[in-house]
Amino acid sequence: MGPTLFFSNEKKNWTQSLNRTLVFLFIATYFLNDITRYKHLLVILMTITSLVYVCKQPRDYIPLFKNFIFASIALLTVAVFISLFHTPDLKASLKEINRSIVENVLICTLTIPVLLKNESKQFICRLVFLSFLTSLSLRCLSELFYYYQDYRQGIMPFTDYRHRGISDSMVFLFPALLNLWFLRETKYRIAFIVMSAIYLFLILGTLSRGAWLSVLIVSFVWTLVYKQWKLMVAGILIGALAFTAIISHKDMSAILTTKVQQTDSSYRYTNGTQGSAFDLILENPLKGYGFGNEAYKDVYNKRVVDYPNWTFRESIGPHNLALFVWFGTGLLGLASLLLVYAAMIKECVSNAFKGAYASPYNAWMIILLSLIGYFIIRGNVEQIELDLLGIYAGFLIAMRNKQS
Repeated sequence: MGPTLFFSNEKKNWTQSLNRTLVFLFIATYFLNDITRYKHLLVILMTITSLVYVCKQPRDYIPLFKNFIFASIALLTVAVFISLFHTPDLKASLKEINRSIVENVLICTLTIPVLLKNESKQFICRLVFLSFLTSLSLRCLSELFYYYQDYRQGIMPFTDYRHRGISDSMVFLFPALLNLWFLRETKYRIAFIVMSAIYLFLILGTLSRGAWLSVLIVSFVWTLVYKQWKLMVAGILIGALAFTAIISHKDMSAILTTKVQQTDSSYRYTNGTQGSAFDLILENPLKGYGFGNEAYKDVYNKRVVDYPNWTFRESIGPHNLALFVWFGTGLLGLASLLLVYAAMIKECVSNAFKGAYASPYNAWMIILLSLIGYFIIRGNVEQIELDLLGIYAGFLIAMRNKQS
């Protein structure tokens, strides 16, 4: 499937192969640890290559960005930069903006459509599916290696939170695993079963209730859309058996059982994470306090003395992306984020149900379910970043106005 995607018999020049490879490698390695310098090199290559194309033929590329998706991303970027005028820590905010907004959201939004300009919709859809699935496979393999290292040191699974960091990739990439089911050949069905078993083990090992909730809701929505009821029942039974087997080992099940029983460990909606963030927002709802985690900690830790009812005397974050953006960038930032969501959902819904939509290569459905699971569900209960919006925006813009 992978070699066929990049080395098909169709006529293409070396630049087209380079463009395809850069985008694929960027997505496939995005969530891997300990290769930061190589990922930065990929971003630099993507940026330079895109700049060369645009400088040579600006009239061919500028029309790509005349759409609602890019406009909403641009507005969000402007709102974030405006927040620098009133941040308590300019250096820290600028560093976070550069890492989160410029290097991820903005560069992905700009470079992916440029690099894939001459590709068909069918190819881009296949690229989304294959790159997401490859990224998930590599992340799972790397995490299994970490579990192996822990085991050699006598550390059993589910006994601490050291594997929580995989939650982002597991939620973001999950819809690609579900779509693997639509490849009917026996080898792909075996691959689906094996990957699903590994995925179940790893997602439980995150001990992240926000990730669990996201995966459950995305699974239900996917089942509802594609009417795969038998697969859902089989998944529930296997999941229940796996959970029963885990909790039968007392040395491994204590934290897992606690996490299952908890409903509001951070007192989100009272005087805990989200409640305290909302208190501060209401004091300054229009312009905000400045973008970034450091700005939030600075303001929270200074104002906590004025709110004796707050549960946490030091900031642990708002645990809600919309509140985080609203706090940092004010009403303009919040409105921009909602516009980004609206633009992406509109684009996905208007294309996801056309033709034979029960296909593994339905990229709009993959992106829609990923957006729902990662940003809308998990972003409502846990602390996440804006970084990954650029991947959605880049692919959605690239697929616009392409001939089938």
